[in-house]
Amino acid sequence: IENLSEKRIEVMIEVKISGEENKHGCTLDDFQELSTHILSLNHLHLSGVFTMCPIDATGKMRKNIYNRASQLAYDLEQKVGRKFERSYGMSDDFELAIECFATQIRLGRALFGGM
Repeated sequence: IENLSEKRIEVMIEVKISGEENKHGCTLDDFQELSTHILSLNHLHLSGVFTMCPIDATGKMRKNIYNRASQLAYDLEQKVGRKFERSYGMSDDFELAIECFATQIRLGRALFGGM
């Protein structure tokens, strides 16, 4: 993407904080190296961090995952000196996500219905 783009592209890093096998994203161990690499590029502009919780996660588990994602974004902010997005939370737990400093939430089911 870096080599093919002629303009700046906003990207977020998905972090697999839960360790759940069917989730995507980099591991916590790989996050620092990946974020440092993206920050060094000209066309990819790191804009934030996002994560997903296991579907059966308890409220406590969700809060721990969201707080960890928020801490990753905060650490980037301290390193780089600018704000980063925090994207986590869905229709069933967006209040908790906001409490954990989410700046983006996904509300598809709340807005459009569904299962």
